[in-house]
Amino acid sequence: MHELSLAIPISEYVLQESQGRNVEEIVLDVGMLSGIVPDALDLALQVVLQGTCAEEARITYEWQDGEGQCRFCNTRFPMKDVLDVCPGCGQMGAKILSGTQIRLTGLRFSPRRDTPQDEKLPTQMASNNPLQG
Repeated sequence: MHELSLAIPISEYVLQESQGRNVEEIVLDVGMLSGIVPDALDLALQVVLQGTCAEEARITYEWQDGEGQCRFCNTRFPMKDVLDVCPGCGQMGAKILSGTQIRLTGLRFSPRRDTPQDEKLPTQMASNNPLQG
């Protein structure tokens, strides 16, 4: 279960960004070829966020197709599973070009008078976000 090793840096970053505000939602951009099992990641996050300002947060997954390139005919095609066959020649075993990512892309906090309710994580925060790559 590699989801626990992902839940720890996610939780650390979420708690750092929350600045004590209650977190309502955590938005994750996840590639279909990442191997992430949502129920396992939900459970891992529930464990590591227990007793924090994010323990009630809803986890939203925004799934992205992967892309592969056939090793036989070089056709590039969208992939939802690592076992997808090439639409050009019917062969399996495509080289995976994209779709293995997991990124923390948004947080929603409980409304407070002095802060906006929604905050998208700016792309320039990549160096601070352990899941941006």
